[in-house]
Parts: sequence; structure tokens; C-alpha cells
Amino acid sequence: MNLFRPSSWSTIERTFENRSAILLTQFSMIGFLGSAVQLTNDLILFNFKGMILDFILLIIFISIYILNESGRFVLAKVLFIIIINGALFLATAVVPQSSGVHFIFFPLMVVTFLIFNQDETVLKYASLAYLVFLLGTLHITDFQPFGEINWTEGKAEASSYLVNLAISIFTIVFSLHHMNEMNGEVINNLNAAQKELKEKNTKLAKANEELDYFVYSASHDLKAPLTTIMGLVNLANYEVKDEKSNKYFTLIRGRVERLMDFIKDVIELSRNSRTVVDYEGVDLKKTIEEIFEDLLDQEKIPKSRLSFCGEEDGLSYTDKSRIKIIFSNIISNSIKYRNTSNECFEIKVRIKKLASDTIIDIQDNGIGIENDEIGKVFDMFYKGSASKDSSGLGLYIVKNAVEKLGGFIELSSVPKLSTTVRVVIPNLNDSSKLMYKKQDRVSQK
Repeated sequence: MNLFRPSSWSTIERTFENRSAILLTQFSMIGFLGSAVQLTNDLILFNFKGMILDFILLIIFISIYILNESGRFVLAKVLFIIIINGALFLATAVVPQSSGVHFIFFPLMVVTFLIFNQDETVLKYASLAYLVFLLGTLHITDFQPFGEINWTEGKAEASSYLVNLAISIFTIVFSLHHMNEMNGEVINNLNAAQKELKEKNTKLAKANEELDYFVYSASHDLKAPLTTIMGLVNLANYEVKDEKSNKYFTLIRGRVERLMDFIKDVIELSRNSRTVVDYEGVDLKKTIEEIFEDLLDQEKIPKSRLSFCGEEDGLSYTDKSRIKIIFSNIISNSIKYRNTSNECFEIKVRIKKLASDTIIDIQDNGIGIENDEIGKVFDMFYKGSASKDSSGLGLYIVKNAVEKLGGFIELSSVPKLSTTVRVVIPNLNDSSKLMYKKQDRVSQK
């Protein structure tokens, strides 16, 4: 019974991309069956010349079917359009118009639109133009382009009319029905794929959440023993007077500090991905000043200066904890990669509030960044030529935090002179703060 199901006529994989090729197979089989019916009709009525045309069409349709099923889709389509339309033109030219052969041109127009994909538009409209040219030629010559020729010899004209009309109507209805059927299959497959993807995304999100929680917990658990080690090293360094031993203690302290910095970066990265954005009024100038002073106290730089220009006053509604992460990492980098040959370490901050955004430019007079490294500095674990001792996470964390706030970050640099980091965050008012906060909490669920 499968033989009578059009969907079983093709062995081509039923995918959206192969839709047009499968339809060509089905149209070839319809053409083959239609030619067989016409051949039987001419045989019954002893129209032997008509039988020759019918047999030629049978060969053409089966050849196109074989080509298409073997995967030579484009060649099969081109031959279908050129040869079938050409053969139909010749058949229409040698039989009376009353036989209705020209009816077949109309379903072929529909077929032309269906068997070509979106990326084959040129072929589609070229084929359509070719078909219209043939049909136009027949009309101009009153369906006698080669003169008065009648291969039917008065036989089978009435029955041929009915057969050709039936084939034309059936092909159009079949085209629309099976196009709709295949689209339904594609939609069902797409829905199934979307459902599967949604389930995988849910599982992936859960796995990421568990992994993130593990990293966060493990990092916190590591901080306690490292703090103890640091205390013991400091105590030993104070009590032991041996110069060689103190040198080792200094090396241990340096390695522990690097590991603690790395853990701090991991915790900040985890916190940024885990927590929702909590909007509140933040004094950017005051926050940057506090960060600058805290970091200077740790580094003990003899001469330094922090200067502001632009709109220093007023609150910006944003996430204070993420703002601190952003500016702590940026200013820390400026301090770490300062130019020690400069008499004074300096950072210039420019704050500019626009209608929709707040722009913060932070410029230092440090060693700068080479041009070939600028495009990589925000990558995870990237370490530039001057930052071999860093974790490679600092600016990656900054970029993620800025994006979490709905902003973006840019960096420019003049090697050996300065580096400028531009942070752009949404400029929210009190009412929009509440709206963003609500949206962000919903998106986190």
C-alpha cells in the first residue's frame, strides 16, 4: 500500500533543505503517471503518433526521477524545466488546441516556484521566463508555430482534452496539498527540536548553576587556609632573623598573594553571574575616590594624583557592588602597570551624563598596551606581555560586569604613554531603576 502514498516515492531525507528536491521527485512521478495514462488513451484510440510523444515523455520523467534521487538536484531541476517545457511546446505545436495539451503549462508554473530553493532565485525566474516565452509563442502563432500539423489525425482529441485537464487540476491540487503536508512535517520537527533544545538548555543551566556554586564555595573554602598560611609566613618572617630564610618567606608570601588574588577574581566572576542586578543610587566620583585611596594604601606609592573633570556630582542608579568590581579592577591595573619612570602616578577620570547613558573615561599615565594586544585584553585568562603574574581574569570580569549592567566597555592605548578605559552604562532615573530591577529579577528566574 505504500506505493500509493506520495511520501514513499522518494528516498531523499525529509528535511527543510531537501523539500524542493522531494517535490521534484513527486512531480516527476506524477508526470510519469500522467504520460502513462495518456499513452493508454492513445493506444486504445489507435493514435500511434501521439503514442510516440507519450513514450518520449515517459522516458524524460523517469530519467529526471533517477537523477534527482541520486542527489543531482540542480541538474534534475534544470532538465525538468528545459526538456519538459520544450517537449510540451512541441506536443502542443503538433496537436490541435482542442486537445488541451497547453493546460499543462499552468501547473508547470506552480511547479517552477516549488522546486527551486530560496538561494536558486535566478534559476527560478529564468525558468519562469522560459516557460512564459514558450506559452507566448504558442499564443502568437495560434498554437501552430510549425504550420498546420495534426498528429492526432482526428483521433483522441476529446478524450485527450479531459485527460490533460484532469492532469493539470490534479497537479495543482497535489502541489498545494503536499507542500502544506511537508511544511507541517517541518514545523513538527522544528517544534520537537525546539522542545529538545529547551530541555537541554534547562539541564545545562542547572549544571552551570551547580558548577558555579561549587566554584564559589570552593573559592571561599580556600581563602581560610591561605589566610592562615599568610599569617604564619608573616609571623615566621618577623621572628626568624636568617636572611636566606626570610627570602624564602617573601617568595612564599608572593605566591600566596597571587593565589588569593586569583581566588578573589573567581569569586567576583561567580558573584557577577549568580546575583541579580540591584539598582541603587551610586555616587560615582566618591566611589572611585574610595577605591583609589584603598588601593594606594596597599601599594604605598609615594606620589600619586587622582583628578576629575566633567559632571562629578549627582547619583547614578546602578549596581554598587558591580561598579566597585569594575573600577577596582581598572584602577588596580593602572597601579600595577604604572610607569615607574614618571615622577608622579596619575589617573584622570571624566564622567559625562547623557540622556540615556553615563560615560566614564579613566586614563592613566602608565606603560600602555601594545596595539596587537588591545583586541585580546578582555578575553578570559589572557595575559599580555607585561602581565605574566596576573590571573588573566581582571578585565574579563570587568567586561562581564559592565554587560550585566546593560553597558559596554572600550579600551585604547598609546604604548609607553597612557591607557584609557571607557565604561558606558545606562543612565537610569529613579522610576526606570525600579523597572529595570523588576525585569532583571524576572530574567534571572
